[in-house]
Amino acid sequence: MDSVRKNRILDALNNSSAFRILYISSLMLCSVVFIEIAANVARSVLFAWGVYLAVYGIVKHRSYKHIMYFKLLAVFLAFGLITTFIYLDSHFLENGLMVLHVFMCFFVFYGMHTEPNRDRIRNEIGIIAEVFVYSTTILSILGLVLALFIGKSIVLSGYPVPIIDDLFSFDAKFFGYKLIIYENRFTGLYTNPNLLGFTSITALVFCHMSVKKQSLLKNSRINISRKWLIACTASNLLSLFLCDSNSSFIFLVGYIIVFIAYRLFKTNLHGIKETAKRGVVLVVASIVVLAGTYGLRFTVQKASSFITSFTRIEFADETSYEEITYEHTNANIDSGRLLLWKQSLSFIKAFPLFGIGKGNVVDFGKRLIKGGLKYSDFHNGYITIVVCSGILGFIPFILFALLIGLKMCKRLFDRTQDSSHDIFPCIAAYVATYCVFAVVEKTVLFDITFMVVIFWLMLGYGTLYIRSDNSKEETVNEASIKKS
Repeated sequence: MDSVRKNRILDALNNSSAFRILYISSLMLCSVVFIEIAANVARSVLFAWGVYLAVYGIVKHRSYKHIMYFKLLAVFLAFGLITTFIYLDSHFLENGLMVLHVFMCFFVFYGMHTEPNRDRIRNEIGIIAEVFVYSTTILSILGLVLALFIGKSIVLSGYPVPIIDDLFSFDAKFFGYKLIIYENRFTGLYTNPNLLGFTSITALVFCHMSVKKQSLLKNSRINISRKWLIACTASNLLSLFLCDSNSSFIFLVGYIIVFIAYRLFKTNLHGIKETAKRGVVLVVASIVVLAGTYGLRFTVQKASSFITSFTRIEFADETSYEEITYEHTNANIDSGRLLLWKQSLSFIKAFPLFGIGKGNVVDFGKRLIKGGLKYSDFHNGYITIVVCSGILGFIPFILFALLIGLKMCKRLFDRTQDSSHDIFPCIAAYVATYCVFAVVEKTVLFDITFMVVIFWLMLGYGTLYIRSDNSKEETVNEASIKKS
């Protein structure tokens, strides 16, 4: 009996799918007010589980032998460790934890294509889709209803909570939130409008995946009712438009355009003339999509502002009312990002080869830049990698990105396989658009957040299709994993 119980515990502990479901869910909830405190504590515990799973896969199953482009990833990790030890006396713990985070992203999320149990991963995709569809729909609807009747910021006094601040840059406060409206933008029940926008666009992609008939090359539709999908699409689109997040808006437009490109160029092309024609169609369609979605966002913002002016509840202590337009108060289209990118050059010039590690960005900014760095991050995933890992770290990483990107494109446009009814085009479009999105946001790698880890989750799902194309290699890998 004890041995049976022990085996069950070990099976649960070694269940990487269960870990990914819980970890990505906790990361997403870290951007929801009130819930973020418990979610941050949960992700801290889950982080240790994820590191264990990465080590277990290497030691027990030698997963590194089957990970695509493992050598490039290993070189990148090696340079990360070198950078960490170079600055042994400066934020060593934070830099070390960031290396462990990268290690986990590579082996547990991206490296899921080394796992033999595809049915478990297929169920995992369905569960994560359900979590996002149900939770974001409820949160969006609650926030929109409150915006309709309140139409102002609800400011609650804050009480700092010193929970592992250095570990995960956690700055939560008990009741220290600006709810519903933040700097004239809709933020609802999220901690930041940009996080709301990114979560909304991710939920919309999961809605798109849910209408597909196939998952991982088998007839397996994600089990979410049409009513929930409609509610999720409508509420998250409204939230996305009202939060006025330009980066998330770009993500929405980019995702649609990539999907149009897939539909246009998936079928056989007969000559340069036909290719050129489809290229022109793509350009025209892109302009129409951009203009149409921008016009829709503008209309939704104006209509919501007009409706709110009539439906909002008056409070006795209000002496004046500032109209909410749901438009960004910062008139600069770059929102200060250009200055950050210019400031990053000071870091790259001073520490070109090995970088400085993520934990040293703020402190070194005070030394290198008069007045210090404007923010604690460069809002550009690629620049962050160069600054933190140096040019020696950036080269193997970008080579890996290009090679895996080429493999995904080859698989996506492979005319011998019809993926039109599968979720793979949705995954590929998400990954491709994310790579553009990473130019303007805190993304890609050096941040222990939902916005980073969701990329490696989606990339991991995408690599399952690449690996499945070579059935002989698949059989050999699965047999070797099971034998070990």
